[in-house]
Amino acid sequence: MTKILIVYGTSYGQTAKVAQHVGSLPRCFELSATIARADRLPRGLAVDEYDAVLIGASINFGRYQRSVARFIADHSSALNRVPSAFFSVSGTRPLTPRLHARAQRLAQHFVASLGWRPVEIATFAGAAAYTRYPLRTRWLILAITALEHGPTDTHRDHEFTDWSEVGAFAGRMATRIAPPVAHMI
Repeated sequence: MTKILIVYGTSYGQTAKVAQHVGSLPRCFELSATIARADRLPRGLAVDEYDAVLIGASINFGRYQRSVARFIADHSSALNRVPSAFFSVSGTRPLTPRLHARAQRLAQHFVASLGWRPVEIATFAGAAAYTRYPLRTRWLILAITALEHGPTDTHRDHEFTDWSEVGAFAGRMATRIAPPVAHMI
C-alpha cells in the first residue's frame, strides 16, 4: 500500500479541516494517509518512509506557521525526492482572481525560500473564525472584512472553503502518487 504523509499547520482550525479532507483520498486508490500537525509531530516520524508528502499551512497576516517552515527546511531534500505538494489556506473570504493570484505568489515564494520544489501548489479560501479569534484579532479581521463587504456577524464563524476544489486537488495528487486500482465486485 502506498503511504502518504500529510503535515499541516493551523491557527484557528480550518487548515486542519482541509488536511482531514485531503487525507480521505478517493477509495479507488490504495493509499494510506498519516496526518500530523507540524507543531505536534509524532516522535520518530521518518519522512523517508513515505511515498508522498503533502504539506498544508494557513497564512495569517502574510506569514505561515513557523512549525511548517521548520518541517519543510528540515526535510526539503526528502520532499524533493518524492511526489509532494503544498496547500495554502488563505484569507478570511472567498478568493477573487486578484486575491488568488496574490495567495499563489505568497505560497510559491514560501516554498522556494525553503528549497522545496513541490509538484503542485494549491491555494484555498479559509474561514472567518470570529468565535475562535482572540479579541484583538477579531476586531482587526472584522475591520478588514467590513471594508471588503464581507460577513461581519462575529457571533458565528463563516466558512469560505470550496470543498470541491479541495477534493479535486486530492484527486490530482492521488493520481500522481498511485494509479487507480480496479476493484472487483
